[in-house]
Parts: sequence; C-alpha cells; structure tokens
Amino acid sequence: MITTHTFLDLGGDVPAAADALHLHRTTLYYRLDRIKALTGVDLRTDPERHDLDLALRLAAFRKADKAERAAKATIA
Repeated sequence: MITTHTFLDLGGDVPAAADALHLHRTTLYYRLDRIKALTGVDLRTDPERHDLDLALRLAAFRKADKAERAAKATIA
C-alpha cells in the first residue's frame, strides 16, 4: 500500500514517486504492473488513478470517523 499511496499522493509522477520510495523507475513500473495484475486497476491512467485515490481517501476518512466515534463512546 505504501507504493500505491505514494504514487497517488504525488499525482502519478513516476520519477517523483520512485525518488520518494528510493526505487529505480523500473522497479516502480514493475510494482504498478503488479498492482494492475492483482486489482485490475491501471494507476497509469488518469480516470482509474483518480477513482482509486478518492476511494482510498474516503476509506481512510471513514475509518478515522469510526475510531473517533468509538473513542467518544468509551468516554461517555
């Protein structure tokens, strides 16, 4: 997930993501191909990349909201 999140956070910029992950670009391309093979999502295309980015951000928001509600419930 670190590869996916980093790549999405950097807007699909392969050189920037490879640098941030301390990888060679070829390794990053391999990982992107592996993600596509496992999920069917091609992170190199804008619509799919944006859809996945939004879905992951919403999932993180929902998880944080549940944790906050659980914390409030234990306090009350």
